[in-house]
Amino acid sequence: MPDHWKNEYPFLRTTGFAWVEPTLKVIFAALCMVAFGSRSLDYRWKKMSKKEKHHESYLERISQRVQSLTIITTLLLPTIVTLLTADPPSWSLVRYNEPFTQWCLWTAFGLLLGGVIVGVAEMYMLATYTRRWGKEVAMATRFRVWCGLILLSYPFFATFSAILIGTIGLAHASWHSDSGLHAAVGALVVIVLPSSLLLPLGLRSLPVSKAQQRETQCPNQSYVQPRRQADIEAAITNGHSESLRVT
Repeated sequence: MPDHWKNEYPFLRTTGFAWVEPTLKVIFAALCMVAFGSRSLDYRWKKMSKKEKHHESYLERISQRVQSLTIITTLLLPTIVTLLTADPPSWSLVRYNEPFTQWCLWTAFGLLLGGVIVGVAEMYMLATYTRRWGKEVAMATRFRVWCGLILLSYPFFATFSAILIGTIGLAHASWHSDSGLHAAVGALVVIVLPSSLLLPLGLRSLPVSKAQQRETQCPNQSYVQPRRQADIEAAITNGHSESLRVT
């Protein structure tokens, strides 16, 4: 794998900016996790190093993720527009026409609209993406690698931020309503309950130790490849290579 694909920045140590390296590593790992589902680009490089059909199958899965997220973002847009243009059904329950709530809703609308635009552009780009173009053009430098990761991650972060900001705005409207404690408790539940689910999501994405990795491996995994290689060599030696079948 090329050095500019790796999450390493040795040039920062020689220029006196070594303190920036831990932050960049965390951001790079987060972008890789959102864009490709892994903490590095190792798996991405393996797919690009194989035949074109394997690379196309991998890009198809990435495109499906972007498409699903774009559809969800598109479905959230009418909800925000309705809250921005319609009057509250009950002035005593939720006053979402207050300035702070309106600011939150407009911000959420802008983030969602930007997420849809970027998501559609990504689906078009991935449909014409080739293995050679990716190596020689799209990810030829470290700057382009970072740009690609940011573009692939933007719809997720935009949608997540829009939902969070819109929820804060509606919670503020409920908190300052005439219903008092009931609306305030409901607003807290709306914010705290989904936010608490982010904790197990983050914990399951943390790296595990090498000992735990060995425990989760198949017991006979280390014997499969040598036995397969021995069978192939024996078949070639005996002149019966036609008896091998791809399993």
